[in-house]
Amino acid sequence: MYGWDILPGVTITKGNIGLDGEMGNGQPKLNCVNCEGCRDFGEESSDLCCGCVNMQQKWGFSDIPPCPDCDSLGEFPDWRTNVNRYLGTLKVNHARGEDEENHDTEALPIPAYPAHKLHRRKFGSATMFTKEVSVCPDTTNDKEGLRSPYQYPAFPGDPLNPWEGIQKGKWDSVSRYWGNTSHFCHWWGVKGLSNADKVWAKDKVTGVVAQVRADYQTEHVFEGQVIGDFFNYWLDKGRVRNQEPMPTNPQPKVPCSWTREWVRNKKTNPNWKIKVAQRPKIRLASFAEVLLSELGSASHLDRLTVFLARPNRKKGNMFTGVHPTDPDKYDGMSSDEQLQSVKDIGLVFNYLNNQEVWDKYCAVYEAIYDHMGDFDTWYATNGAGVTIPNLQKEWKDYNRILLDSIVRRMRILMEHFWNNKE
Repeated sequence: MYGWDILPGVTITKGNIGLDGEMGNGQPKLNCVNCEGCRDFGEESSDLCCGCVNMQQKWGFSDIPPCPDCDSLGEFPDWRTNVNRYLGTLKVNHARGEDEENHDTEALPIPAYPAHKLHRRKFGSATMFTKEVSVCPDTTNDKEGLRSPYQYPAFPGDPLNPWEGIQKGKWDSVSRYWGNTSHFCHWWGVKGLSNADKVWAKDKVTGVVAQVRADYQTEHVFEGQVIGDFFNYWLDKGRVRNQEPMPTNPQPKVPCSWTREWVRNKKTNPNWKIKVAQRPKIRLASFAEVLLSELGSASHLDRLTVFLARPNRKKGNMFTGVHPTDPDKYDGMSSDEQLQSVKDIGLVFNYLNNQEVWDKYCAVYEAIYDHMGDFDTWYATNGAGVTIPNLQKEWKDYNRILLDSIVRRMRILMEHFWNNKE
């Protein structure tokens, strides 16, 4: 893993990033047996894992700072809203004295949806989302995005909606169910699971619980905004976004005015083409569109995964220079919640350090690297005398600095977490 001096495939733990003996060594006040129910801690048990708070149900994404340039949060109602709705149905049954045992949502009826639901999903089919990227925008909402066939299938926010086998198995090749391999808080191992993980959700009033599929999202291993920030920050400002350490005298390389003219607008290279859904199935494209076409999508399913939602959202923040967890929210968490929040960050690094996942990252990086070389060759002849640096070399340097900066920022944040833990 870049910056950590850890080889690909080696599981990252709190020990090999310098936190052994500092975080999570105390025994929990609550012991979770097989992570299905909590009881008072007893010496006879050795099944030590995190407490029973469901972070996605309690916090959702509210402890994660907003990231305007990250992926959409997905469908609405989201996982949290759907789960609380199901628990409301169970609450009615509970009040009637009907079936007060634990429930599995697979047995629950599918609720009627409100007419105003956003991104409405047809049961058994994936909602297609457009990956939007900010490339030297003129306004806040000025973003680039490609339509079919470069949209991506969103994993359902409703835990009752199926994924595997839908649309005749159209999305089954997407590497799926990436998440933690253990409920032990000190173990941050990650792998893709054959079956989706399940978690317990609890109604805080009645105590009624239901087991539901964990919240997952379709994840772009290579974050699209990394492309945008190459132009927005590296070329225009001479640094990465919120770089750590911040250079004392960053030197801009190419202004955004040049990017808007030559990367976003011009479609004069006959080799810049992308696919379209309508005939003739292909059209001339801007260079920015060519770059975006390399991201994970329906055309590149091998560059997508299905990853747990909270680590996925935190990963997006990390790559755009935003804290993955709001330090002020962290300071107000219980010790169990703090440890699970830290674990999410550890999961992100182990996820990226998995060779299968890293290969997906590299596939996009290398495809764009090749395009940058093609652009350099073309621009040398067609650039109207305006000299620019070698974009292929700049792309390589930028990604190196970006990854190192992420690691340094997380080390600083981890130190804050340790100094402010319960």
